Amino acid sequence: MLLQRNTQIALHTAILLAQDPRLPRRIQDLAATMGVPPSTLAGILHKLKETGLVRAEHGTLGGFVLARPPHLILLWDIFAATADMEGLELCVMGFAKCNENNPCPMHETWAPFREQLMASLRSKNLLEATRESRGRV
Repeated sequence: MLLQRNTQIALHTAILLAQDPRLPRRIQDLAATMGVPPSTLAGILHKLKETGLVRAEHGTLGGFVLARPPHLILLWDIFAATADMEGLELCVMGFAKCNENNPCPMHETWAPFREQLMASLRSKNLLEATRESRGRV
């Protein structure tokens, strides 16, 4: 499981919003910055809004902002709001029965990688990720 495109977009969007947490950003502007269709981003922002990660500010200067300070949002929160959580436990090779007792050829490589990825998402907050990504977004 590499990150799904919608999850990648959600993480990128959150980092853009975290760069100036009080500045409302319009969907059209965010979508243009990331090179994604505004309709795709609108659906992702809707999921993030439903889970309390962003909020919409209305009016002529309105747009989307983070609902909490960036240091209080874990990358895991964004991941969980947008990823296919059922797919996390699926075999990387697509085998129906793959586990510690019946591993696929990639199990010993994939299982630790998946666990490390999940641990990183659960431990890194949006402020840290934003600082680390300066100049790349």
